Amino acid sequence: MGLSSMPQRNLLTVVCLSLVCLACYSKAPTNRYARVYERALRIVDKHYVTPQDKRKLFEASLQGMMQSLDEHGVYLPPLRLDEMNQKLEQVYGGVGIRIDFDPKAHLLLVISPIIDSPAFKAGIQPGDVIVQIDGVKTKELTADNCIARMKGPIGEMIRLTVQRSNENTLREFNLERAQISVPSVLGQTRNKDGSWNYLLEKDDRVLYMHITDFGRETSSELRQLLETDKLGYEAVVIDLRDNGGGLLETAIEVCNMFIAEGVIVSTRGRGGTLLEEFKAEPEMVIDRAIPMAILINDNSASASEIMAGCLQDHNRAVIVGERSYGKGSVQNIISLESGKSALKLTTASFWRPSGQNIQRSPGATENEQWGIHPDKGFEVVFSEDDWKQYRDFRYRYSFSPGTFQPRTEDLEAPGDGDLTDPRPDPAPDPVDFKDRQLDRALEYLRDELQKQDVVLLSPR
Repeated sequence: MGLSSMPQRNLLTVVCLSLVCLACYSKAPTNRYARVYERALRIVDKHYVTPQDKRKLFEASLQGMMQSLDEHGVYLPPLRLDEMNQKLEQVYGGVGIRIDFDPKAHLLLVISPIIDSPAFKAGIQPGDVIVQIDGVKTKELTADNCIARMKGPIGEMIRLTVQRSNENTLREFNLERAQISVPSVLGQTRNKDGSWNYLLEKDDRVLYMHITDFGRETSSELRQLLETDKLGYEAVVIDLRDNGGGLLETAIEVCNMFIAEGVIVSTRGRGGTLLEEFKAEPEMVIDRAIPMAILINDNSASASEIMAGCLQDHNRAVIVGERSYGKGSVQNIISLESGKSALKLTTASFWRPSGQNIQRSPGATENEQWGIHPDKGFEVVFSEDDWKQYRDFRYRYSFSPGTFQPRTEDLEAPGDGDLTDPRPDPAPDPVDFKDRQLDRALEYLRDELQKQDVVLLSPR
């Protein structure tokens, strides 16, 4: 009997069954892997020598999958996701410490205290190792546990036990948690009242802005400075050294303050397909005639490279320092578990206005095209010791209010050697650091200003 004589109801049944079979066939590989994963999880849970937390096993498997893709992909469990959002929003409740956690040695290392935070005011320093949090040894905690314990309700106390350098005795700091507002645009030095001095000491015609991150408030912080007439600046230095990036939208907003037209950055997906092209809008904050220099190093990444590459390609700023990191990949945050956790997944790559890729691929050589190079004649390389001295000088002296003021003889001692005294040690006399990268930028800007003076003074 042919199909033409088959009852319509039977025909409809055959079609539906075919569609169901096709759907099952298309999903079979995924389901097969899911079943294998679930079986492996059950085996570990049942037979491993010690009981394991199923949640931790689940998170570890996701983390392993993401890390197998590239160095920037990551699974963000709830605490890590919250930490990332707080960093981008630039405000949270805690003691104000940027940390690094060595999972092998289980060391919780202070990268730097955040300006004006409880940790900063108490005298916690870069390089300190936090060995206990409220009496609990950090060696017994994960990085997420450490972060969760240090953050908390404003006004609550927390006790940090710290190992400093090669001291034999541990230091204790009793800190009161506060709302940590993290500024992202810093000046060169601070005045005695804590306000920033954004004009260079060596030449007060030059506006100096150290952008630490591209957060949610960075563009408004920057715009407020650039539009302040009372500063009376004639040239600009933007310091992007050690700036690991941030929000793409913020980088675009900042670039748009310095160029009026043209491409800022573009993104490409699989196979080099153009996804988006971001162009400047004619609303510059500062005149193009104002000369600019941008400082970068090998820790300048992502949004920093977008800004440096854009202004270099548009001949808007000279780039000074060392080759940047080479992070030209776009990570999208994809929510899981109704927003409680997320995948940070690489979905595209950044490309400069010139059409050059920023991304440094695995195994790339120094001769290949990636990252941002300083302009010819403006490469100034620091040794590892130079960088150590630079960061030490920057965090301990430049960031502290009034540290360049001469100390008086009647300065109160910090407790006769009591290491539990909450008052910070008196700052030692500043040891000046010769910042050759900043000096090279300043040399260029002075030459440019002199050329403008010559033009203005020449007869018409």
